[in-house]
Amino acid sequence: MSASYAPHTTSETLLRVLRAAGPSWARSTNARFIREATHGGVSDDVLGRYLQIERDFVETSARLRAAAAATSPTTRALDVHRRALNSLLDSQGPRLRDAIEHLEAKPEVSAPAWDLARQLSRHVLSVAQAGDYAQILTVILTAEELYATWCAVAARVAATRNPVLTDWIELHVSPPFTDEIAELTSGLEALDLPDSAIAELGACAARVLDLEVIFHDSAYILTKS
Repeated sequence: MSASYAPHTTSETLLRVLRAAGPSWARSTNARFIREATHGGVSDDVLGRYLQIERDFVETSARLRAAAAATSPTTRALDVHRRALNSLLDSQGPRLRDAIEHLEAKPEVSAPAWDLARQLSRHVLSVAQAGDYAQILTVILTAEELYATWCAVAARVAATRNPVLTDWIELHVSPPFTDEIAELTSGLEALDLPDSAIAELGACAARVLDLEVIFHDSAYILTKS
């Protein structure tokens, strides 16, 4: 794992899962968008496309959370996912819409870029439909840990950034986002998973991380179909 982007979590179970994901964590934290966002090199056009791609993913996230709620093993877990679902629908979508409107640049996302970005959605929805709670939780936590980690690193780097990007970074290093991760990792620990399950979830995490790279890279695709 990259020394500069070591996982932010203190959850031993999540760390075991991410270690089982092999080199995928290091590859994901080395994605071009993450490197440039950390050091202040994201152009407004790239940021505009990225935020549109993120906004498009909100519905997928909501469906994943609905599946998590439906398969939750405890009332506490159900409540965590219910609150997250409400936040996605009531806050995250409008927040991204407003962020896009505040950008001076209004770039289009090309059809090839959409196709690449939506590979992550297609995979996530397939996991949601399968209905395995441990895998659903792994998908959620893997993605959230990636964001929490790179945003925590970026927040410590003095760099010139678009204020919209600064706000995006701050969102992922502050409550309620960080509080939710703590609750989710507590739920993961409570599953008391055997080594065989950790290996399977590591493969699940690796697939998500590999698709996160494609998701973030799609903001740089300019080719029109």
